[in-house]
Amino acid sequence: MQLRAARGASPGERPMAPLRSAACQPAQGSEGDARRLPAGLASPSRRREEAQESKRPIGAVVVPPDSGGFRVAPPGGAGAPARRPPATAPPAAGPLGAPEPTGPSGPADEVTELAVRLRGAGLSAEAERKAQRDLARLATLPMSAPEFHVISGYLDVLASLPWRCYARPHRCLAAARQCLDAHHAGLEECKQRVIEHVAMSRLQSRPSGTVLLLVSPPGTGKTSLAAAVADAMGRPLCRIALGGVSDPAELRGHRRTYVGAMPGRIIEAVQAAGCRDPVVLLDEIDKTGAPGAGRSLGRGSSAVCAALLELLDPEQAASFKDAFLALPFDLSQCTFIATANDTASIPLPLLDRCEVVRLPPYSLADKARIAREKLLPKLLREHALPEGAVVLEAHAAASLVRGWTREAGVRGLRRLLSRACRYQVMRLAEAEDARRGLSEASSSAGRIRPAAPTSAAPGPDTAAASLLLASEADLTGVFGAPPFPAPATRQQRLPAGVANGLAWSSFGGSTLLIEALVLPHEQLPSHPARSPAAARVGTVIVSGSAGPVLREAVHAATSWLRANWGEVAGLFGNPLASPPLAGHDLHVHLPRAAVPKDGPSAGVPTVAAIASALTGVPLRQGVAASGEVSLRGMLLAVGGIREKLAAAKAAGISAVVIPAGNRGDIAGLPADERSGIRVVPAATLIEALKALTQRPPQPVAAQGSRSDDSSSAATAPPPQQWTRASRL
Repeated sequence: MQLRAARGASPGERPMAPLRSAACQPAQGSEGDARRLPAGLASPSRRREEAQESKRPIGAVVVPPDSGGFRVAPPGGAGAPARRPPATAPPAAGPLGAPEPTGPSGPADEVTELAVRLRGAGLSAEAERKAQRDLARLATLPMSAPEFHVISGYLDVLASLPWRCYARPHRCLAAARQCLDAHHAGLEECKQRVIEHVAMSRLQSRPSGTVLLLVSPPGTGKTSLAAAVADAMGRPLCRIALGGVSDPAELRGHRRTYVGAMPGRIIEAVQAAGCRDPVVLLDEIDKTGAPGAGRSLGRGSSAVCAALLELLDPEQAASFKDAFLALPFDLSQCTFIATANDTASIPLPLLDRCEVVRLPPYSLADKARIAREKLLPKLLREHALPEGAVVLEAHAAASLVRGWTREAGVRGLRRLLSRACRYQVMRLAEAEDARRGLSEASSSAGRIRPAAPTSAAPGPDTAAASLLLASEADLTGVFGAPPFPAPATRQQRLPAGVANGLAWSSFGGSTLLIEALVLPHEQLPSHPARSPAAARVGTVIVSGSAGPVLREAVHAATSWLRANWGEVAGLFGNPLASPPLAGHDLHVHLPRAAVPKDGPSAGVPTVAAIASALTGVPLRQGVAASGEVSLRGMLLAVGGIREKLAAAKAAGISAVVIPAGNRGDIAGLPADERSGIRVVPAATLIEALKALTQRPPQPVAAQGSRSDDSSSAATAPPPQQWTRASRL
């Protein structure tokens, strides 16, 4: 073909189109040549055709009749007929240009499977409408589209939630009580409250919305008690750990607009339980939010508490809306149980929606029984030891609790028994090596297997078959010297100016020394203009990591002593002693200064320590005190009496002076916790000082308490072992 230039064409000839490269030329005879042309080179009519074809809907996937009504409508509308691509059209391109799979793993089969699952999920009306729309949208997308996986993941969550599935089994109360007794020893009051909760859940078709808040020191069995409650009710347990959670989206979920969005922990827990009425454990609810969050929901508080307020409200829980689902989900059938070590860090609105159930610390008898009946058999199985490989006698168990542990729970006791099991494993391995005649070097490279116990008499081969712990000497051989000596080894006289106080912390009760020292007052050179009378007035120094409330208690005690010094000096038998701050300074110190201390109940022992330092008369040995004082000399009730009495018994203290307003706390204690210690209620400071002086006190004995007086057994309290702030 002869080519002519357009400019040189004759008047009768039509100018030619510009030349195109060979790559843009369509193949001769191929179908759809114009479709393969670049958009700028196609004719206007062809471009209009392509624009109409791009808007034409792809044929919709029609779900079989067994999908239960989840039939995907055609994209053109509910009444439009389903369109199918022509037979000559090429298959849709998948990722990397590969054709979309049409086998069992194709989009049609996945949509069909989701529709069938959604049918059996029992969705609510609103959730069903949402699922229908998303299924219709999913049918129009190829599997290579990112939105396909987002929608399919959302529908998968909807299909897996228990919309109408309930556990519902309720055991009889006798079986529930037996289940609680099998899991925990003691805790009778707490078990009684749990049994009442189980009985109410049986009678009511809809839970009352009561949230049990288990409060106790660490290691006292809060989480295991919640598991026992779920077992007693015959329902699954879902544990949600709230420690360190500072983002409310972790509870409420993330919106689907974010990459990697997923439901919150609450919906995930119910999804894992498989029913709408599980027992949900909100563990460590007092440790939520950012550090420094206050007790109110004002400035600086955590938004996690606001999410928990919605969750624990019975009215709002019936329509709890997760951000990922964007649909209301009924959580009113769930039984919520929360745990905390201390209620001081829980916001007041959140605390108001909970029923606080305080778990007391284990008594010495309970710990000894738990060690022999619960912990030791379990540890023997964990260490692959046969039954009877480690024998712990009752007397040795009590000595182990008193001399080697100082805690509210049993975690330290468990570590000690685990150490005994490892010690026995080592003895069995050494006995097996000796029986085989192996050297020490070769035995370290061989495989050690515990020797099976035999019924033969102890000999060279069977001497290590059992580890018997029957006395304190046996315990010392395994665990070393006791870090907390028994009361008989801690008898010492307290000097003048030292008093025994009682403190409470989130780890339980403890004893605490309060020391007072009288120093000669010297006028400071920075105050030369002070009058002679003012120069004779001393100052009060408080040290030992004392908090502001404790400092105020010290100043209140000093002021009361100055106003009533004549009566106090006569009570101590030294009426000629000079009153406080009369030409001398007072220094009040609390040992173990690294441990922060605060609280008002140090008033009574502080008054006694200052009076003893001023008169030079030591206080009565083996007596501790706790109580808040007023400027009128009245004793006000304090908290933590049960924990403080347990700490006093463990320290070998024979008598405790408490405010008269705490008589009810003493009357509610079990007999074994009241026995072995004398409780002296006092209404005024004069009565408390009479009980703390050398004269024998006249107590108001509680039921079950002993009346003997061991004033000669002078016992100093054990050192402070808590690492958190102690409340006096």
